[in-house]
Amino acid sequence: MASNYQLTYNVDIVFVIDATGSMDNVIQMVKDNVLHFYDDVTNAMRKNNKEISSLRIKIIAFRDYVADGEDAMMNTDFFNLPAQSREFSETVQSIEAFGGGDEPENGLEALAYAIRSKWNTERTRRRQVIVVWSDASTHPLGYGSTVPNYSPQMARDFAQLTDW
Repeated sequence: MASNYQLTYNVDIVFVIDATGSMDNVIQMVKDNVLHFYDDVTNAMRKNNKEISSLRIKIIAFRDYVADGEDAMMNTDFFNLPAQSREFSETVQSIEAFGGGDEPENGLEALAYAIRSKWNTERTRRRQVIVVWSDASTHPLGYGSTVPNYSPQMARDFAQLTDW
């Protein structure tokens, strides 16, 4: 006998996107996937008789602190979807692939920002997901810590990041 009971979830997703010049040939594909994600995930959940009560998505686009200075990190607040779809779409569309300098990038710092997000802690059924798109290796944590916009609250090393 089928049940009409539907599970509801609060879902937070952080998209961590490498926005360096080497991503130029795939950045539009990444942005298209990000923009379609809301519809894709809600449709998949409904097929499994699950409903998303709250879906929030945050964007972190990263480059290289040393090479790109103030353009090294975009770290947004969460967007509540579908209510903030327009703002979310405009933010995603604003991401351009440029810079990066050398091949390693500051992907671990971007991951640290994602881990430290202000996650929704309401309800017992909640999901917190981090999705990373990158084509490059990462600098060790702390590379670029001498530039003015590097966060003093950043993880000191990989061990501390793992603890987070």
